[in-house]
Amino acid sequence: MEDMGYNRHGDDLPEPKLFCVKCEDIIEPNEQYIDFDGDSWCLSCFAKWKEEHTEWS
Repeated sequence: MEDMGYNRHGDDLPEPKLFCVKCEDIIEPNEQYIDFDGDSWCLSCFAKWKEEHTEWS
């Protein structure tokens, strides 16, 4: 079939790729992530941020 000018990359993915706003890694469609104030965070970056902002000292 003729390419009609559409970007066909990712057609087999259930949803568009997400990127972590901190480390900019790709968040895979089956990977868990945190939606924090409309931004996507991978779990490791969110855990680091949460730890930095909940210091008890």
